[in-house]
Amino acid sequence: MTMTASHLRAIALQWADLHEAVGAPATAATLDAGSRGHLARLDRLDPEQLELEYERHQAAHLRTLERGPDQAGEHPTPVRLAVLDTMRAVEDALVGCADQTAAVVQRSPTAYAPRSWPAADRARRDQLARADALDLRRWRYTGCRTAPYAALWLLARVTRAAGPFTALPEWEERRIAAVR
Repeated sequence: MTMTASHLRAIALQWADLHEAVGAPATAATLDAGSRGHLARLDRLDPEQLELEYERHQAAHLRTLERGPDQAGEHPTPVRLAVLDTMRAVEDALVGCADQTAAVVQRSPTAYAPRSWPAADRARRDQLARADALDLRRWRYTGCRTAPYAALWLLARVTRAAGPFTALPEWEERRIAAVR
């Protein structure tokens, strides 16, 4: 499996995890340099100053607990904006790439039969045209336009899955690989 294919597959499989991460509170796995500096400063304080610092932080914490969520003032965001912004950027890039790729490789649906054809031939042709237009392997420019769907559709193009498509040109495959 190529690196492009594995990246597209990972997006499709792990998108639900990102949705969960959007609402999860931010947690610090390790102490950063700012936290270490703050702890070092606290270590240098005498016990009286340390007690005052603790009381100040405790009072600030209690004030946030007293305030209802509908009151004015600073509140933590209920979502992780960095994760949400990243998800939106990835989704926009994938859907845009799928739109451009479909314009290059997806063939037009089979046309319906003209009225001048015999009834039996026209019925067969119209049935084929309906099936071709409703083929689930086609990229739709409306409807389901999500990152996992776009990633799976692009994965099918990169792996050359069968469908109503022409061969994926090499330059188009490089463009899909470069989507960020």
